[in-house]
Amino acid sequence: MIRSDLPLVALAELPGGAEPPVLCPSARLAAELRRSHGALQAARGARTWQALQSATPAQWLDHLVSAALLRGDIPAEAAEGGFLVRAQELCLWEQAVAADGEPAAALFDREGLARAALEAATLEQDWRLEVPAVLQTAEYAAFMRWRERVGEACRTGRQRTAAESLAWRIGCVGRGIGGLPAQLGLAGFVDAEPWLLRLLAVLEARGVALFRVDFGLATAAVPIAHEFADAEAEARAAAAWAAETLARMPTARLRLAVSDLPARRAQIESALDEALHADAVGAGWAAHERDYAFAGGDALAAVPVVDTALRLLQMFAAPQRVDLADFGLLLRAPGWSADVDEADARARIERALREMLPPQASLERAARMVSRAAVDGDAPQLVAHLAALLEARRQAPRRQVASAWGSLFATLLDALGWPGQRPPL
Repeated sequence: MIRSDLPLVALAELPGGAEPPVLCPSARLAAELRRSHGALQAARGARTWQALQSATPAQWLDHLVSAALLRGDIPAEAAEGGFLVRAQELCLWEQAVAADGEPAAALFDREGLARAALEAATLEQDWRLEVPAVLQTAEYAAFMRWRERVGEACRTGRQRTAAESLAWRIGCVGRGIGGLPAQLGLAGFVDAEPWLLRLLAVLEARGVALFRVDFGLATAAVPIAHEFADAEAEARAAAAWAAETLARMPTARLRLAVSDLPARRAQIESALDEALHADAVGAGWAAHERDYAFAGGDALAAVPVVDTALRLLQMFAAPQRVDLADFGLLLRAPGWSADVDEADARARIERALREMLPPQASLERAARMVSRAAVDGDAPQLVAHLAALLEARRQAPRRQVASAWGSLFATLLDALGWPGQRPPL
């Protein structure tokens, strides 16, 4: 935990500017502290002030080490290779799981196994865990095989995982890079992760004075608890409270914290619309700007047109193993090819493929069966776009820089008729 004996400094007393920086557990809190610090300076009558330098520990550490590299404090050869982001690391774990020779591995959700293994590896490294021999089961042996494959891939490509990158950056601070602030503030931390505690210990050993930032209200708020019959009643009550509070204080900024937001988003959105925009009825109000916004919630990949693009790129990346269920879902999905003109034909073709193909086949075989199932050429665009996808895969290089892949993916999606025939909203 963060030491409780650290001095406490009020947010209003911080001068802003490059020093002292303030570390926060989330980027949202960092942005809110900058806004609140500016509001406090304005309330004091200041006409100009320097913005508070607040960031997450990972962001600040990345900036600190990058500046040290530019100054030459760290030899360029020490940073050779690349730093993997979580999505890239997850891809390596998926490949490791897929390469496992265990027959039982095919029965499980490969992506779910990879995600769980990645989280386990991160926890093991962060907390420096050692698994006793009595707990080293067959599942743990499989995890160790996957971890070794991921490690070998990283060594071959001279890449560092996210956990290794953090450890390397903390090591750079400990080895004496410059640019450290004289003081460093901490705001909003309840329970720090092990790597953060190691970073703070290294900073204190280098002479950086730590302090806690007090950004609370002048008077403590009184918590009030309510019970409701069900989740819908709770959502309506929260929306009614927000409407009542905004009626009394139009400039107030309110937040509703929801632990299971993705599952309850539609319910809460309906309650807020009813309480804050009771007159917004009918299709004409669909694009009307609301007085509320969701933070987080649905991932971008959950948007149908984005999901379609990702599925097309997945087939492009792995054309030898295409699941019939995924291919059928793509045939029924809007957002590519002639999704309006050939919708009926695509549904009929998808049904026919269930009788013609095994549960898993190559993209080339699936495209050939689509051509055979297209009666009287009733899906010419679908056949042409699948042929274009196969041709693009044959001509694609095995390796190229990320910017070149991005350009190739954009061109490929255009060639496949993405985002479909419906005009985007």
